[in-house]
Amino acid sequence: MRIGLITVATGEKYRQHAACMLASAKEFFPAAEQIIFTDQIIGPDCNWPREANVFEIPPAVYPEATLFRYHFFLTQKVFLSGFDYLYYADADMKFVAPVGDILANGLVATLHPGYAVRNTQGTPERRKESTAYLPEGTNKQYFCGGFQGGKARDYLAAAEALAFCIDLDRRRGITAIWHDESFWVNYLYFHPPAKILTPSYCFPEEAIAQGGYCGWTKEQFPPILTAVDKKGQR
Repeated sequence: MRIGLITVATGEKYRQHAACMLASAKEFFPAAEQIIFTDQIIGPDCNWPREANVFEIPPAVYPEATLFRYHFFLTQKVFLSGFDYLYYADADMKFVAPVGDILANGLVATLHPGYAVRNTQGTPERRKESTAYLPEGTNKQYFCGGFQGGKARDYLAAAEALAFCIDLDRRRGITAIWHDESFWVNYLYFHPPAKILTPSYCFPEEAIAQGGYCGWTKEQFPPILTAVDKKGQR
């Protein structure tokens, strides 16, 4: 079985975050090949694992760096098609406990920590002009974009569909409210995930000291993959 763990890292700060995330994955993520899409393959802040698969992409800043993630993946579709499972983690995440069983015959999605127990509809795109549009009352769960994946064939099919919709919106001069996340939430409404992960897989780092977040506790959802608190880093 071949598993790939993908991240996108553009800019010095996110290259450094990605190096830390990938190091933590070595300890807590299942045996996987690490795949990095970055604007700088070599350099003083490029501490990429020697065995990682590193692909160069154009420099990008927010929101393009995250919005075009699926476009980046598709530049290496043939390579990625050789995997059984593919998972994506944001560069500014950190594995802090064993990941456990995340394999599924289909897509794997993570409940958004801000809407897991309160207002589960979240904040999807409500403008009809966008291909990410979902009408009021349709979505019963809201997913985050920070950790996602599943069967490689299903994840790459999603990447193709989402890249197409993102391009269509761009031609219309529309930017979805939460960029790639809005498209991911829309896609999952029509293609329900085979496995849903709890906010343990997108645990806000600042919530560790607080003991919980948005109505849930760290006892309910113990941290497994944390979203790094970047306050004061800018």
